[in-house]
Formats: sequence, structure tokens, C-alpha cells
Amino acid sequence: MKTALSFDQIVALSDGLSLPQKESLVEILTKRLVEQRRNVLQKEVREAQREYKTGKCAVVSPSELMKEIMR
Repeated sequence: MKTALSFDQIVALSDGLSLPQKESLVEILTKRLVEQRRNVLQKEVREAQREYKTGKCAVVSPSELMKEIMR
């Protein structure tokens, strides 16, 4: 069974890494974050497309959008 580590434990463990290992870890985490953000964005775009197709939203101009936001 896996035991989850706390954020503080992970940071403390990273202190024991060499500089190249820390750089590699940062690179790996950065790539994973980019991928996660990409996946979230894709999901949001698909949802927006579904809403548009079902008539839950409409095309508006930027000024119309600002008026709606400021209400």
C-alpha cells in the first residue's frame, strides 16, 4: 500500500537531491503541470462547444460582454 507524503516531506526530501537531480525534477514537474493545464483547457473548450451547440450561450461582441459583466 502506498503512503502519501505531505508537501513538507516532499520538499525536505528534495533537499537531499543533487543540483542536476533538482533541475531534472523541476523540469519533469513543469512538463506535468503544462500537460495538466492543457487537459483542463481541452475539457473547458469541449464543454463550451457543447454549451454553444445546445444554445446555452450566444455569440456577443466584446462591448456586449463587458456590459453583461458590469451588471
